[in-house]
Amino acid sequence: MGRPPGVQDDLDLEDLAKTHAAIVAAGATTVSTYITDEEHFGCPRIYNPQYEAAAREYAQMVHDLGLRHMPYTGWGVNANIPDFATFGQEMLAEPVKNIGWGCFLHNHAGTFPDWWLWGARRLIEQTGLDGMYMDGMAMPRLQFNELDGFAWTDREGRPRGTWCIWAVRDFIERLYIYTHVEAPRPARIRNHYNLENYCIGAFCDERVTGEGQYRAGDTILDVNSPAEFRANFMTHPNGVATTGLWWNWLKLPVTRNQMHSMFLLHDVPMCVGGGIVRYYGHQIGYGETTRPWVHLRRLRTAFADADAWVDRVGGRALVVVSNLPNEPWSGTVTFDREALGIAADAQPVDAMFDEPIAPDGDTVALEIEPQRYRLIIFGDRVPVPENARID
Repeated sequence: MGRPPGVQDDLDLEDLAKTHAAIVAAGATTVSTYITDEEHFGCPRIYNPQYEAAAREYAQMVHDLGLRHMPYTGWGVNANIPDFATFGQEMLAEPVKNIGWGCFLHNHAGTFPDWWLWGARRLIEQTGLDGMYMDGMAMPRLQFNELDGFAWTDREGRPRGTWCIWAVRDFIERLYIYTHVEAPRPARIRNHYNLENYCIGAFCDERVTGEGQYRAGDTILDVNSPAEFRANFMTHPNGVATTGLWWNWLKLPVTRNQMHSMFLLHDVPMCVGGGIVRYYGHQIGYGETTRPWVHLRRLRTAFADADAWVDRVGGRALVVVSNLPNEPWSGTVTFDREALGIAADAQPVDAMFDEPIAPDGDTVALEIEPQRYRLIIFGDRVPVPENARID
């Protein structure tokens, strides 16, 4: 994981500030880091005093730049915490499961919520951070903790467990009330989990997923169908936006850019995006929980799908046309200028390469490679960065 800013002996704070200023200039609003030392991974607070002082100094620096700092703060129960000898066993799920990095799977019905929420309060109020990034912390699991009422025996004498949905909901509701009502300043909750349950997911500000939703396959549609993708990732119509992951741990032949065809089509930002993603993240409001601009319509043809982001005030529109199947597509797309809120003389431009597209009235002819997409913008231009690699 490396040592955090402020702990490295040879750290150039001035150079670090310049780096973060560049992040601000690129349109970012939040940074996230690992904040704990190697002995206390995944804890909601910082136990090492030197690391805590460094985190406080770093938080002040990013605040001065107008950024928020939401650190990685959740991964089970670390057995190295000072409290583990006193009540650590009560915080563990049964059967006990080692989840790595010195941590064990947690039980939301035990003493775990009190310990974790106390650490979160200290991190926000004393260390000065701006929220929590929980990894698998609020995901219901089948548990067998007998003292908490999860274990039972069926008629045939077989031991059974219970999905701890209500205990998880109580935990994240308490966290939400603290971060949004009781904290000295509002803080945010980023919830990283794989099983969507809206009685839990509604109590967070952002959702991250993408580690358990894909099948092994050779094409986009083998990996995830549009219907499955909408269920797993397209959550913003229900109030909480999702940032999707595509780490491709399965080593599939599907590339990150090919998966963008699916992500962009459904208004879902992909983690570690870049290029044009930065444009509508900063300018149009892409993926924002509040959905400040109009999600207009989806246009369908035989093979290609399209989606649009509309800025009625600025007279801009960004349209993505995706070709998900593994075969080339060619055809025409006709734009309703009145519905898009763009001027009659606004010309279509290929937003990826900043090149005008010759229209025939309100219609453009497009060719799209298999499992690829085209981005067309009206009323604006997005310059290609210097030294950009164009395939």
